[in-house]
Amino acid sequence: MVFVVASQLAARRTAHQMAQRRNMGSGPKPEWTGVDKVVRTYLPEDWQLAAAVLSGYTVLGTVGSMMSGGKKSEEPVAATVAVTTSAGVPAIDSPEFEKYVE
Repeated sequence: MVFVVASQLAARRTAHQMAQRRNMGSGPKPEWTGVDKVVRTYLPEDWQLAAAVLSGYTVLGTVGSMMSGGKKSEEPVAATVAVTTSAGVPAIDSPEFEKYVE
């Protein structure tokens, strides 16, 4: 009985000790060179760089649309409506068919 309890306790301890403890760490930050190094001094995180790029494109688009003056709206042209006396499609022989097709 004592050996059974001791073996079960040992099995539980080894199973518990076998699990690796993780602290959710990450590797070292990359070494930036060139233009990336200059940019990363002001914007070290990826989300900051992405926000700066999106903001830049938004500003360029806004300024470009303001410089172009936008499209001038044309006056709507009244559409002509063909008046038919019957509710269905006129016969192909009739002169009303040409008006119906247009």
